[in-house]
Amino acid sequence: MAARWPFLGSVALAEAHERGDRRETMWLHLSENHYADPVLARLHAFSTLASREPRLRALHPRLSVLTLSFRPTADRRNGPRLPAVIPTPTPDRFTVRTSTHIHDECTAPTALHLVLTDLPT
Repeated sequence: MAARWPFLGSVALAEAHERGDRRETMWLHLSENHYADPVLARLHAFSTLASREPRLRALHPRLSVLTLSFRPTADRRNGPRLPAVIPTPTPDRFTVRTSTHIHDECTAPTALHLVLTDLPT
């Protein structure tokens, strides 16, 4: 269906959605941004890097207003508090909320480093 109607997103996104794979659907939604969502556009520099990291790809990304957070399962209520990324008004800059504090504004690679460092092993 996505091949016929490109506005629906990629074939990979449609297939992940049809399989019920919520994790993969959200990762593809973040990276493709086929609706031209302004929030996803602000997160693009970070989400592009994050989508290449196996430790993050294993997690379920969750978007709440401007905050991109991660969960070990699709259940929004349970599980440990993992790092979160918030885009700042400055393009391609982010603040990161970790288990210990909120970090100063930084670039996407630095934000990724902070998130990966704070993930449980």
